[in-house]
Amino acid sequence: MRKVSLLLMFAYFATSCVNYYSVTLNAETVLYSSGNDGSSVVYRVPSGSSVYIKGKKSKRYRKIKYGNYAGWAYYPNYTSSSNYS
Repeated sequence: MRKVSLLLMFAYFATSCVNYYSVTLNAETVLYSSGNDGSSVVYRVPSGSSVYIKGKKSKRYRKIKYGNYAGWAYYPNYTSSSNYS
């Protein structure tokens, strides 16, 4: 029982530790409701806005947080600012 508890606790902490990076957008970015083609538009983030971004740079869609909005952006154009975890 103890081993199962430790394994579950490790799995929880491993998945909850996600790095977000503070970046500045170089172009207007559209946030979509999911990372799939054909999903609905959530919000349009203006150029020059500071946002938090997550995911590998090689991925097509990346998760973005902007104020009260969160969504997926298709290959966002940005300049790195700092690391936030």
